[in-house]
Amino acid sequence: MVGTGIQMRIFVVFSLLQGLMANRFVNRDMVGASHDVICPISQAKPNFNIDLFMGHWYILEYQYPREMKLTDLSCLSFDFNAAGEDIVGNFSFRYPPRFGHYYHIPTVSNVIANGQEGLWMTSFKGVSLLSGIVDTDYENWAVFVQCVNESGENKFMSTRVLSRTRDLSPQDWLTVREAIQV
Repeated sequence: MVGTGIQMRIFVVFSLLQGLMANRFVNRDMVGASHDVICPISQAKPNFNIDLFMGHWYILEYQYPREMKLTDLSCLSFDFNAAGEDIVGNFSFRYPPRFGHYYHIPTVSNVIANGQEGLWMTSFKGVSLLSGIVDTDYENWAVFVQCVNESGENKFMSTRVLSRTRDLSPQDWLTVREAIQV
């Protein structure tokens, strides 16, 4: 019984830290930021294994260069699949979020550099995006960043926290926050 009480206190502390860290990140890095933030992607996760990354991912959090309100992320997801040399990312969402229809938008990406399988060029409706897997443990979480190419420069568009399930453990949230801060 003593172990259970200690585990509960640790869980509460991790939960509080998760909330504080999320609030700190949003306030410092998103509020007042412009759309002209330079793309933070210089390289993907070292030794990224694209085969382990493929499959279904829920989107737990979006982060933009400026604060934007999102009411419900529970219906957002990606399905990544290899199709020859391409990576097809099927972005799914429901609109309206609680009672609407599901929509699926496929995107096609290509690995841009040998040895950097986590860096992709994604074309979507005439727009070129640099997509990068900053970090992942493959089984639970991933940090996915996209930048848009404007006039030859990559500008930060968004960071997404991905998960294989609809929630992450407090320990995984701490690891995700560390990956985002790098």
